[in-house]
Amino acid sequence: ADLATYRALEDRIAASEPGWNIVLVPPPLPLPPIEDPQSRDEAVGTAIWAAQRLNLSIVLNGSGSDADAVEQRLSAAGVAVQPSSTGPLSLQWQAPIKAPS
Repeated sequence: ADLATYRALEDRIAASEPGWNIVLVPPPLPLPPIEDPQSRDEAVGTAIWAAQRLNLSIVLNGSGSDADAVEQRLSAAGVAVQPSSTGPLSLQWQAPIKAPS
């Protein structure tokens, strides 16, 4: 299953149990591709959903107005985003920083 499947499952359970607050915490699977403008809105929404549940930061690769719009949407949703102007437009999890031992 991918992150969109876990998000849909949470939505389906929440719709069937209106008195409950359902929150699924998915595994940190790869974030959905965002290169295609036709599916970008849904993909970014899924990335936001996963980042909020996992409390993880996202690296945003790419540059230009599309990258700026994605960065603004992630930030507006409270997701910590690290812009990177390298490579094509894409999202990936930011590796957690280990505390010194």
